[in-house]
Formats: sequence, C-alpha cells, structure tokens
Amino acid sequence: MQKTARHLFFILSWALAQSTIAAEAPKRYIGKTAMFYVNGDMPFLTRVDTGARTTSINAQNVDIKEAAEDKNDNIGKQISFTIINGKGEEQRITSTIQGVTKVRNSQGTEYRYEVPLNLRWEDIETTMNVNLRDRKTMSYKLLLGRDWMHGRVVVDVDDNEGLQK
Repeated sequence: MQKTARHLFFILSWALAQSTIAAEAPKRYIGKTAMFYVNGDMPFLTRVDTGARTTSINAQNVDIKEAAEDKNDNIGKQISFTIINGKGEEQRITSTIQGVTKVRNSQGTEYRYEVPLNLRWEDIETTMNVNLRDRKTMSYKLLLGRDWMHGRVVVDVDDNEGLQK
C-alpha cells in the first residue's frame, strides 16, 4: 500500500510540475543588441549582456540633494541626473535613490546608485531599478543585465535586431 501511495504521489507531483511549466508565458527571443525606450520615448541602442547582473545607464551631471560622503547614507534622498543616448539626446531626471549596488568589472569594484526607470522593449514595459554610470566612452549607453532578462527573454547572440532599427 505504501509503495502504491508513493507512486501516486510521484505521478501527481510530476503532473503538477508539468502543468505549471506549461502555464508559464513563453519566453521571447532578444538579440545581443536591441532598441529600448527609457521613460517613454527616449531611444537607446542597448547591449544585452548576460554576464551583467544589473542594468546600467549612461548618467551625467549627477547631483544629490544634501549628499553624504558614504553612498549608503544617500539612499532615500533626491537625485538629479542627465541620461544621454548614443545620438546625444539628453533628458534630465529627478528621482529618489533606491539603493547602492556593488559592481565588479575589469576596472575593479565600484558602488553605483540605483534609481527606478521605465524601460520598454517592443510591448514589454517595466519600471525597475537601474544603476547610474558614466558610459560616455562606451559604445552602448544602456547595458541590459540579467535583472531585466530573467523570466522574460532568451538571448540569441546571432541576432542583431537593434542594429536594424
């Protein structure tokens, strides 16, 4: 009897897992570059980087109201900054610092402010925390990290969709 109950439990568990997988929305494919729109209509040719944990945007002229020396002490404070896309178009934004993220790259370790921004790719639109970085010398002014990709897309590195738009 116990053996039958275990088999029945296994079969029901497997069936439930399969129905849960089938119920998930199908993931979409995104290329290694894609055209994103920030805060409504500002276009950014974006580098899709599966190696990056967080999403990062080109931010210049950063100003924090009553800034503290320790970045963590600035969480919750008002911050103003200018985002600049690859065409040189600018948008001044005032927001609230949501956090500080630690980023490791080839230059070492740095701490960056995170602020909420609205990102849209095709018909997927979401507001999420994006870290601010001076990316003026980089080819892509918006770097899309796994924080945006998770559960939404599968990356096709052979696809250069953003370069065609």
